[in-house]
Amino acid sequence: YDPPKAAGAASPSKSRAVSSEIRAGIIGLGYIGGLHLRAAALVPGVRVVAIADPHAAAREAAPAGVERLADYRDLLERDLDFVTICLPTALHHPVALAALEAGRHVLIEKPVTATYAEAEDLMAAARARGRVLYTGMTHRFYPEIRAVRERLDQGEFGEVVMLRDCILESLGFLGGPAWYRDPAAAGGGTVLPSGLPLAARV
Repeated sequence: YDPPKAAGAASPSKSRAVSSEIRAGIIGLGYIGGLHLRAAALVPGVRVVAIADPHAAAREAAPAGVERLADYRDLLERDLDFVTICLPTALHHPVALAALEAGRHVLIEKPVTATYAEAEDLMAAARARGRVLYTGMTHRFYPEIRAVRERLDQGEFGEVVMLRDCILESLGFLGGPAWYRDPAAAGGGTVLPSGLPLAARV
């Protein structure tokens, strides 16, 4: 989906020749950012041209040919079509807003923001600038989830009055980033980042 461009909205460099290549930038190259990087490599026509991460070790992990930046604001000055944001939830709103204001389409990791008001603000900014803002709710695209959804829509199971689901995190993840277990940084602690996919499956 490519919404109509809003008047005055910034756009990728007009000097770049029109081509089928989609130029992407990744903000935050931790565990999830690494998954985005590998996923982008599997999509024909998409090329990650730059990553931004304040941690030197993360930048060094970027593959050859990808520009490595410490500040996401420098990344937003590059000639990009869209960015993916893979940061602690508390940083989603300011970084995504800056990306939208720079005229970039945005794929943002779940949860979209730490508060409902921040999410509404990003939606308004995307609409005003004619940009796509999408949250990476991958569970709803799992083949098994889509198959169940199709059977539900066909009425195969009758009327659904209750759903029960669960999600398990590897104990090894407890050694991961401290922000994931910090309610202020994660926007609700582990309940929101880990529990949100369950709601998205419904």
